[in-house]
Amino acid sequence: MRADIKKPHTPEAEITLADVIASPFKGLKGKDFWVCMGLVAFLALISGRMIILGTRDHISHVVPRLPIVERGSIYDRKGLLLAQQVETFTLDIWLPDLQDLAPDETEKQAQERIAKTARALAPVLLWSADDLYKKLSNTEGSKNVNLLRKASKEMRDKVVALAKVNDIRGLRITADQSRVYPQGPLAANLIGYVNLDNQGGDGLEYSYERILAPAGLDQIYRDRVTGSSIELTIDIPLQSILERKMLQALRENKADAGIAIVADAKTADVLAYVSVPTYDPNYYNLASQEERLNRPAVQTYEPGSVFKIFTIASVMDTGRVKANDTFYCPGFYRIDPGHGEPIIIKCTGVHGEQNVAQVLANSCNTGTAAISARIGANEFYRRLRKFGFGSKANIHLPGETTGLLSEPINWSIRSKPTIAMGQEVGTQAMQIVQAATAITNGGVMLKPRIVRKVVDGNGKVVQEYPRQMVAEVLSPGVANSVLGMLELGVDAGIARKMRVPGFRIGAKTGTSQTYDERTKTYSTTNYTASTLAVFPMQDPLYIVYIVIFNPRGKSYYGANIVAPLIGELAREMIPLYGLPSSGIFALRSRSRSRNPEASPLNDKKQVQYLPNFVGMNRTELENFFKINQYLSHFILGEGKIVTEQFPPAGTLVTPNITVRLEMREEL
Repeated sequence: MRADIKKPHTPEAEITLADVIASPFKGLKGKDFWVCMGLVAFLALISGRMIILGTRDHISHVVPRLPIVERGSIYDRKGLLLAQQVETFTLDIWLPDLQDLAPDETEKQAQERIAKTARALAPVLLWSADDLYKKLSNTEGSKNVNLLRKASKEMRDKVVALAKVNDIRGLRITADQSRVYPQGPLAANLIGYVNLDNQGGDGLEYSYERILAPAGLDQIYRDRVTGSSIELTIDIPLQSILERKMLQALRENKADAGIAIVADAKTADVLAYVSVPTYDPNYYNLASQEERLNRPAVQTYEPGSVFKIFTIASVMDTGRVKANDTFYCPGFYRIDPGHGEPIIIKCTGVHGEQNVAQVLANSCNTGTAAISARIGANEFYRRLRKFGFGSKANIHLPGETTGLLSEPINWSIRSKPTIAMGQEVGTQAMQIVQAATAITNGGVMLKPRIVRKVVDGNGKVVQEYPRQMVAEVLSPGVANSVLGMLELGVDAGIARKMRVPGFRIGAKTGTSQTYDERTKTYSTTNYTASTLAVFPMQDPLYIVYIVIFNPRGKSYYGANIVAPLIGELAREMIPLYGLPSSGIFALRSRSRSRNPEASPLNDKKQVQYLPNFVGMNRTELENFFKINQYLSHFILGEGKIVTEQFPPAGTLVTPNITVRLEMREEL
């Protein structure tokens, strides 16, 4: 209690600007006084105007520092609001005003008044009345008690009303500009947050700080500064669907984290950008570092077999490998170092003779290593660099990493085939998506785009970000050939759990062990499961890339946990975007076909490579060959199910090809 101070309480008194400025310099005379006053005036000018304090009705209304910066908003591609600036209020109590004795007031009465203040404010502010009383009656330490930050106008009015009714003294109200995120956690890791100083703390809020909230000496004479708004490429409905599915996938697979990106295959517009676990930027201070991590831009990991797409494309573009070249897989790849024991790289199975498309569809390590043997280390490195690996995708997000691609001088004898399979190389998700645009755009790689345009406070577009070509990395023929191979991976390869009846998808799955920096070895428990998909294949519109880190459920393979997830996403995107399908999914449905792995292809364009007929029944065969009448075939046996076929699935279709099918009662 400040019982020693007996000055009268005068509600109508005001402290003038001159009093505030001059009070520290009382006693100074002549030149010294004016030098100090000039310095203070300059500092006040560059930091914003001085506040004026008043105590009318026991409330100190604090005018905010000027200029007021109205931060620009953030919208999705259709104008839906993702971030908005609103006026909020900081509520404080200045203890000297509260604790000073009023005329004829005893110390006991003052204590009762402070207790009454605590009881009146505590329920509204969700404080404990005892805790608030202790803070308000404290005579040591800070003279100010913060009651609430980012209070709404309604909360401010309620507290002001309480102050008048309950004779609450020393209440100070400061008008602030606060950031509100109407969609809550949606796209939070991309958007970022704004801290208590109204500055971008992460994500686009940080990267576009000067656009959203311009500041500088040219603004100091203005009372209010309005920032420009930014319009993103993100589509909120798709973002919402994908975030829901990813959170569910993390729970079901007992995984640590995940990344999911959907991009426009023709423009590289990022339509959905997911990093889970995530957080609510309205309450960013409650989030952990893991929840705030912007994984698609900053997390580097070994991509696994997804990388085989870019290995095969790179070697084919040299002309040293043709689509119909064949490679024999005995279940391993052998490297003879010339001295010592041979190096053996295991394959995912014994695949026998297979062409390039089958190598990719079966994710054959042996075939991929043999393909990489046809290109020199320096040229292989140069072509991977051209795809963007080892460099930032330059998506203008803080902390974006370059990944890891060592120069050939640092490679060991097994590095080239190992890198070809997606190990001993580090990527981040946006690099994979960027590289995939070369496959969907005839060899032309595009820069991923997240911000579409900047709009000033008057609604005028001041800057647009057009579709941007990074480099021509492949010939159109090679790009289209590899694109066709991806469809075989879903039709007859290990990505078949992604199948959606009546809808054409191409994909490559991946599974990689996680390198343990502590033990300097690969973990036997932690894996990265991923899949890169493109659809619809007759005219690719979307690139989907999903990564799940350290799944500990029933499986850790990308083919088992990520491929089906993309299939489910495709089912929801078909009606959302009106994608071409056979009509099975005219309405949203979670239903699956009775035998999805035996679903036939539906038009001539689909038969670039022979599908897998094994498991089909006679009705399915008749439907297939009725649509694809130009394909010759004959059937051996009177059974109900196809048990063998020749040529095998994945064979390149030629004009004179004839398919032989053997049918038995059961597989």
